[in-house]
Amino acid sequence: MNWHPLEGTWIAPFTRALFDGVRAKDVEEIGSNITIICFNYDRCIEHYLEHAIQRAYRDVDHVMAREIVNRMNIIHPYGSLGPLDDLPFGSPVETTNLYDVVENLITWSETIDDHLLIDSIREAVGEAKTLIFLGFAFANQNMKLLDAQVTEAKPYYTRVYATGKGLTDDVDDTLKDKITKLFAPSAVHKKWHGQQIRIKYDMVCKEFMDKQLMNFTV
Repeated sequence: MNWHPLEGTWIAPFTRALFDGVRAKDVEEIGSNITIICFNYDRCIEHYLEHAIQRAYRDVDHVMAREIVNRMNIIHPYGSLGPLDDLPFGSPVETTNLYDVVENLITWSETIDDHLLIDSIREAVGEAKTLIFLGFAFANQNMKLLDAQVTEAKPYYTRVYATGKGLTDDVDDTLKDKITKLFAPSAVHKKWHGQQIRIKYDMVCKEFMDKQLMNFTV
């Protein structure tokens, strides 16, 4: 792993926050309180976390690190290239069965009909106390997939933090409305939850993570 250039990406501070306060004896609990919904096919997050766990915890070997990451609730709505056990990260194309890989992928124009996957996404969004959107375009198709279809008001509000690079605050009200519809059952609740949404239109993911991290780990 070439760590130096990765320090310039969002995943480095995210991972440090994930490990913060986790002692070696509790290493297997890493990531047990979060869900990652990744709309990409790749396994970059899983690959990075495996190596970062080994680097941070001296007695954790590769097998244990992979088990820890496998237990994390990392969801790929459009499929992925496959488990790292079956297709190691960086495998050359000539040694890869591309037919099996393609079978795991869903294109933008296809409908996701895996009800267990959809339910797991809805549960994660509906129960979240903090939602973070990184590099997300808020496309209607993906927002529909994230809709928790909540019918009753939560006993707590959901804090939301998002990057909005490439957009402007001209769409602030529209974006906040789209976001609150994911987990608020009525107009009253939407207004209440909408006050807890912070969208940073001028920040890329790394800067956003550096500056907002304390808010995420309260």
